[in-house]
Parts: sequence; C-alpha cells; structure tokens
Amino acid sequence: DDVAWAGSATPTPTPTARPTATPTPTATPTAGGTPTPTPTATPTPGSTPTPTRTPTPTPTPTRTPTPAPTATPTPGTTPTPVPSGYPTPSACNDASFLTLQASHPSGYTEVTICGTVTQVLPEKTTSSGLHKYFYVQVASGDSVEAVCNIDVMGEFTVNVGDYAVVHGRFYYDNASSQGIDWTHHNTAGASWPYPGYVQINNGPLFS
Repeated sequence: DDVAWAGSATPTPTPTARPTATPTPTATPTAGGTPTPTPTATPTPGSTPTPTRTPTPTPTPTRTPTPAPTATPTPGTTPTPVPSGYPTPSACNDASFLTLQASHPSGYTEVTICGTVTQVLPEKTTSSGLHKYFYVQVASGDSVEAVCNIDVMGEFTVNVGDYAVVHGRFYYDNASSQGIDWTHHNTAGASWPYPGYVQINNGPLFS
C-alpha cells in the first residue's frame, strides 16, 4: 500500500522527573529547656592561717665570771740581815767631800765619794795587814787616795778607768798625806764605829 508519510513523527520526550527537595526538619526545641546554670563554685572558706609562732628567744644565760683565784702571795725571801758591822750603801756626795777636804779637817770624818780610778798602786803590807791603794778622781783635777785592807775585806780587782764608790773615814794630815781608809766592815774592838766598803763598776760591795 502506498502510505503517504505525512512526515516523520516527532517523539514526545519523556518528562524528566524533577527531584523534590526533602526539607530539613527544623528541630523543635525541647520544652522547658531553660539552660541549667553552671553552678558557681562556692568557695570553701579558707582556713584562717595559723600565725607563725615567733619563737621566744631563749635568753642567753649571763655567764657569771669565775673570780680569779686570789693568788696566795709567795712569801718573799727574807733578806739576810746585814750584820751591824757591815755597811749599808749610801749615795756618794763628792761636793760635800771637796768642801771637807778644802777645810783641812783634823780628826776623822765619815765620807762617801765616787768617780773614775786614775791610778792603781802596788799592794803593800803594813802592821794591820795587806793593803790595796788606788786614786779616785772626784772632780776635774781633784783626786783622793783609797786605802783598803784586803786582809779584812777580801781581794777585789780594780783598774784604771773603773768607776769606784768608796765609803770610809777621811783623814787629813797634810796636803800630801790624806786619804780614805777603813773601807772594810767593823771588827771586834774596832776604834772606828762606822763600817766602810768599796764598789767597782756598780758591782758587789767589798767590805
């Protein structure tokens, strides 16, 4: 059969299904949802700090000083008494001696002189014993002879230049016969009552 095609039939497009968006459900708030407030921490009452105890200082005991023991004095050595026949040192008095010497006294006078030994003479024996002789300068140009009985006094050494103290009795016969004798301790029955001595260079007394 001759079929006349009126034209090609246009196919009807199948409608594209449009997706329906499913709405996101709105959350219905839970009723009574008043938020529970976060509890405020009630501060624990702080413990009142125990005050630090100030230590009471222990008083340092006052040390009672131990009294120093009173030293019992050691009894001093009792000096050996000088026999009455021995001399006690006396200060020399050259000025007084020079005045006496210039007066040319008669008799005997107790004197004490001191000065430099200017001359030593040889020892000599007389009727009263062995004697030592030396001269002592008591002033510029003035000197006097010392006459010492060493049989009574004991031997001692004296040299020119030594410093001598002489205590004894001064006799004056004339300008060339004068001196100091009795420079020793007293002996029994002595006619002169005063003991004498010689001291050389501030050493021991010879009497």
